[in-house]
Amino acid sequence: MTLYLALLRGINVGGRSRVPMKELAAAMQSNGYDNVTSYLQTGNVFFESEQTDVNELASDLQELILTEFGTTTPVVIRTSDQYGAASTTHPFGDHEDDFKKLHVMFLDLEPEPAAIEGLDSDRSPGDSFRVDGREIYLHLPNGAGRTKLTIDYFERCLGVVATGRNWNTVQTLRSMMETRAD
Repeated sequence: MTLYLALLRGINVGGRSRVPMKELAAAMQSNGYDNVTSYLQTGNVFFESEQTDVNELASDLQELILTEFGTTTPVVIRTSDQYGAASTTHPFGDHEDDFKKLHVMFLDLEPEPAAIEGLDSDRSPGDSFRVDGREIYLHLPNGAGRTKLTIDYFERCLGVVATGRNWNTVQTLRSMMETRAD
């Protein structure tokens, strides 16, 4: 069995796309996922599975959420090793102590190099990003609500599905995953 983290985008935000996490965990358990637990109501779900294709797992979970809750939501999945590697260090962490200004976007696929080269590094003055495999690390000193480095921008330019988390949440999930893996 492999330990996974499913990162769901845009659920339980502002009263729309309601997916109660306890009900989702129960639905996942009854559909073959093992040892399912969630973190708050934020769309972060730990589970175990013998399935090894993360994109197939994400597709299956999206279908389950649509069937059970009538909600369409993007899902990005990482194994415990993948998540551990992505959450160990933040490339902008050396010069930023405020974790609210550090974010990570998790992508379903690794973007093509030509698409990465087409990104506009001056799109949001003061903000910075770095694409590293299937993650985009962001430094948003002006705040996440003001940046033009949005999920929509990166999805459109890179042809990927993305979901984001602030560095505090990334670290909390990392700690939870490490505890579960032990």
